[in-house]
This record gives sequence, structure tokens and C-alpha cells, in this order.
Amino acid sequence: MTPFFSFISSLCLTLGGGILTVTRKSAVHSAIPLIVSLLGVAGLFLLQKAEFLFVAQIVLYIGGIMVLFLFVIMLVNLDEAARVRQFNQQWWLALACVLAVAAEIAYFLRKPLHLAAAPPPAPGGPGNVEPGGGPAFLAITCCPSRSLRCCCWQPWWARW
Repeated sequence: MTPFFSFISSLCLTLGGGILTVTRKSAVHSAIPLIVSLLGVAGLFLLQKAEFLFVAQIVLYIGGIMVLFLFVIMLVNLDEAARVRQFNQQWWLALACVLAVAAEIAYFLRKPLHLAAAPPPAPGGPGNVEPGGGPAFLAITCCPSRSLRCCCWQPWWARW
């Protein structure tokens, strides 16, 4: 199988499963496409040569979490929960929150940005970073006599 065909099939599994997951009315019927979507994501991991993530996706998410998710769905009485009235008379509070967030977004979008100008570059060159990372590889090494006066800075490769 070519990598392009594998990518397209994994992509279709992921997107198709995701779309079917959010459009199903029953939670059990939406759990099965979610498993298909997670299988597509596992296929994408395998295409990127991430075998550990591929196995972890299958074992942890599909094997463990989805079984737990289905168990909870079967355990909870969803028919009784569907009959309970889900909306109350606090729609005005939700509308006020939406209007407040919209006003904040509009305020910050209309407010001009006052960014400080970037400082001019240093006249001495690129700065305090040496090419090759010389000081990053220095270590304290001691002479064979192990006296503190003999300790000096040397590169890590000069210690052996």
C-alpha cells in the first residue's frame, strides 16, 4: 500500500468518524464512530513512524478509555436523563455573558496596539553568544593532586 493511499484512508477514517460522532443522537451510536476516528489517528501516527504512539493510541484510547466510556453509557440510565428538562429560565444570564464577551472582543479588536520599538542591535556584533557553544561544554576538572588551587576550566573532551 502506498503512503499516499494510507494517508488518505487514515484521513477519511479520522474525519468521517469525527463527523459521525458529533452528528449521532444516541451516545452509544456516537461511541462507535469515535473508535473509528481514534483508529484513523493511530494510522496517522504509524505513517509518521511513531510506533509507540500508534500502540499507545490503540491500547489506551481505543482499548481502555472507549471501553470505560461505553461501560458508563450503559450504566447510566440515559432514557430518564433525556426526559428531564435540560433548559431553565436562565437564558437571560447566558445572553448577558455572550454580550459581555462580544463587547470585550470588539473593544480589543478596535483598540490600537502600542508596541514598543525593538532595541537597536549591539554595535559589537551578534551579541554574547559564541559560535559553537564553547562555554556550554566547559567543566571543572582537577589535577591529579586534587588540590583546589589546581582546579581549572577545561572543555569536556580535554578531561580524558
